[in-house]
Order: sequence, then structure tokens, then C-alpha cells
Amino acid sequence: FMDEFTYFYEGMKRGVISTDFMKFWKSFLSNYHVCTIIIGMDNMPNFVAEYPNEFACMQAYPVSFLAAADMKQLADEPIRMADGSSHFKDEAGQDALDYIYMLTAGSAYLTVMFCNQMVDYLNETRTTYITRTVLDIFIKERLFASLSVKKPFDPQINDPSKFAAEEQRNTREDNMRVMTCIALQADDIHHEAEISQLDCVQMLSKPTREYQQQVLDQLVFRGVLELREKRYYRIRIDLLRKWLLREIGREY
Repeated sequence: FMDEFTYFYEGMKRGVISTDFMKFWKSFLSNYHVCTIIIGMDNMPNFVAEYPNEFACMQAYPVSFLAAADMKQLADEPIRMADGSSHFKDEAGQDALDYIYMLTAGSAYLTVMFCNQMVDYLNETRTTYITRTVLDIFIKERLFASLSVKKPFDPQINDPSKFAAEEQRNTREDNMRVMTCIALQADDIHHEAEISQLDCVQMLSKPTREYQQQVLDQLVFRGVLELREKRYYRIRIDLLRKWLLREIGREY
């Protein structure tokens, strides 16, 4: 079992690991009858595409976000009360667990981070029941007030398929600008922005519409954005949309 296998890819791109490593890897698996499970970041498809022959003997299993039912179980069960009842209470037309799912899109990492800080907040404020109203207050007063709030969004903002320092910096900034533009133009109901409304070309490191489209396509490819009906872009994690708006002083 090998975690973070894409670090080898990064090492080869940076020139600190020989590109012959993949020849060794294929020979190692073939000659020694090794069965292996490897885990990589979301640049794994780039790795596989560049070395199709070496990965030909392996089966890919993309791991995405949790389904709604699984995310709700993750958020609810660990903090059940002594009698087995839930801390989550619904208000009229507002399901608290559904709201968390919308905020995190089922990201296990974000769900755990969100709920960890939420429990601390509930204990400090001596709040027993969690409603959507309580969650909104928690986001404003605790979660977004944290100085380290940006870190949980690093997997969406950064792109692990970029390796040069300048390219990483430009990509991170361009991703932020494009997603902020989407957040600003998104409607109030579905939080979607129409393609024709997106114009942040002049703010990008390469100020062309072709490059803006490349940034959008890569964010869709990585699952950060959703493209609906080939007309609308939506930030998959709504908590990220809210944070981007807060960063520029807009209402979220």
C-alpha cells in the first residue's frame, strides 16, 4: 500500500527523481508478482496519461466526495446525545444536515473540519440543538473569523499538476480570481453563473479569453467547478463560494 504516489510524479517533474523510475516500477510489479494499491492526488490522471504503458496493468478507482447519506452519518452519529437522539433539529423548510451537505458537497475532509470547529463552538456557547440558523451564526462568528480558514480550501485553490513555483503561484491566483468572478455573478437560488457573464480576463496572469477558458476547464476537470447544461458554472463547495465573497467584503 502506498499513499501519496503522485509525489513520485512531482519528483520526476522537478528533476529530483529519474524518469526511469516508472520503468523500474513496471519491472518491479511484473518480475516480483507484487500486488499493490496506490493512492494519489487529483493529478493522478495526468500521471497516468503521461505513462500509459507503465500504468496499463493497473485499474483506476476514482475516489470522490461522500454521498449525502454518508456525509450526514459522519456529521451526526459521533455527537449523538446520551439517549441516542440527534443534536440536529430542523426548522420549517430547513434541514440542518442537508445544509451542511450543501456547504461541503460531501467532502470528508471539510465535513470533519467543519464539524470539529462546530462542536467547539456549541460547547463554548452551551448550545444544545443545531439548526440552520445556528450554523449560519457559527460560520460567521467562528469559522470565517479563524485566521487559518483559507487552509481547508487549499485542495481546491491549488493545482497539484503545476510544479514550477511561478506556475503554482499564478495558477493559485488565477483560480481564486475566476472562482471569485463566478461567486459574484452567481444567482441567489442555484448559485450558478452564466458563461456569458464571466469576464475576468484582464485580472489573469495570461489576459486572454482562451486562457480564462483553460482555467475554467481545469477546475471542472478537477471537480472544483460544475458545468451545467453547458451554460452555467457553479462552485461545487458552497462554503468556498461564501468564503470568496467574504474575502472581497461582499454579502454571502
